[in-house]
Amino acid sequence: KVTGTTFAVKEVDTQNATKAEASIFRDEIMVLKYLRGAPYIIRLYDVFEEDKRTYLVLEEMRGGDLLHRIIEKEVYTEREA
Repeated sequence: KVTGTTFAVKEVDTQNATKAEASIFRDEIMVLKYLRGAPYIIRLYDVFEEDKRTYLVLEEMRGGDLLHRIIEKEVYTEREA
């Protein structure tokens, strides 16, 4: 079914992940599923697992990389945050 909706896909190399990295990644998926529909939280639509990689289908976010914006500005007022 064609809807015209655009999604983002996060691809994770699970084959070479350490046990700690794999645990953090499973926690990330669990938290995103738990918070599905909450305001200000990116929406996780689906997860596809293969032998070597896992793909998260996420809500597309526009506006650039948040980390770069935080680093560039350095200080935010409470209202901006």
